Amino acid sequence: QVGKLLDLADAAWGVNHRVTDDGTIEIFRLETKVLRLKALPQKVTNVVTTSSEFTTDSKSTYSATANDALADMKQTLLAMGTNAGSVVVNPDSQSIVVTDTVDAVNRMQAYIDQENKRLTRRVQLVVEELFVTSKQDSSDGVNWSLLYDKLLGNGSPNTFTSPTSVANANAGGIGFNVRGVGPFSGSSVLINALNQMGMTVTERTFPLSTINGDTVTVGLPNLFDYVAEVSNTAVTATTGTISAPSITQKSDKYGAYLTVTPEAEDDGQVLASVNLEDRTGTLTPYTVQVGGSGTTVQQRNIQESTFSARTLLRVGVTHLVGGLDEIAHTSTQARMDKDAPLILGGSDDAVKSKRHIILLITAVSEDNI
Repeated sequence: QVGKLLDLADAAWGVNHRVTDDGTIEIFRLETKVLRLKALPQKVTNVVTTSSEFTTDSKSTYSATANDALADMKQTLLAMGTNAGSVVVNPDSQSIVVTDTVDAVNRMQAYIDQENKRLTRRVQLVVEELFVTSKQDSSDGVNWSLLYDKLLGNGSPNTFTSPTSVANANAGGIGFNVRGVGPFSGSSVLINALNQMGMTVTERTFPLSTINGDTVTVGLPNLFDYVAEVSNTAVTATTGTISAPSITQKSDKYGAYLTVTPEAEDDGQVLASVNLEDRTGTLTPYTVQVGGSGTTVQQRNIQESTFSARTLLRVGVTHLVGGLDEIAHTSTQARMDKDAPLILGGSDDAVKSKRHIILLITAVSEDNI
């Protein structure tokens, strides 16, 4: 009968009761409990900006704002409680002290358990970048000048000179013999032909491991020094005034930089923000001449590919995030006339280059580590 009366009192007055070890019955309305959040106390901010170097009007910015998990959690717990409750956050121990009714505290405890499972979920990523460049050179030409020069050598007034060849210097020469009688007997026509193919494959693999919702950044930097300016400075010496060269050198940092933020869900999906910036640089000599005096500096030749996107992944499945296919054609022709066939003399030079960039991501999430 006492138990039923206490249950009726709890329901009627909105209180709770418990029996202590010495048999005393305690009736209470509010309960205090310490909840712990499994999150790092640091605030992490990550910003990646890609600019065109010449102007800031055209740029893309990838930003991961600083998240304070405890401050955001306090507002959520207060919304779950009653007006009589209170929430106190201790950022040093990552603990939250809640005081509220039993039902409200139980709701807060269930929410914290769910968040701790999400925050401690480990996400392993394998990001693969495939960079393939191929180049095909094709050169062919026919030079009839050897045949007609023989006529000129025999005293004939006839002469013929083929256009200047644009064929590749590595093109092989083949002699085509002209049979018959007379001045053309035993003469040859030079035929040049070349077909070259080259391919360069660069494969980068970024194995990453991070906590759910955190940003991870990895880079392969390369310091790039070059001569930006060469000038002459007059120096006074005992023998008179002499000119001494002065060199101004600059340095840049190039390479591949990857920034990924994964968010693994309970249903096996992974939301991911990806930013990849791949910059490579080469040196090209550049000569400036004034009054017969020349100065050569090293010019930068920058090749850059940038990719920034958000995508949805499935755990354990390799996903194609994006890529680039670029084809460039360059051709040069040399003819006696624009409509003249190659057999009348002349040459062709064609270059075809391709660039393929493929970005693949595989994600695996782990619970209860």
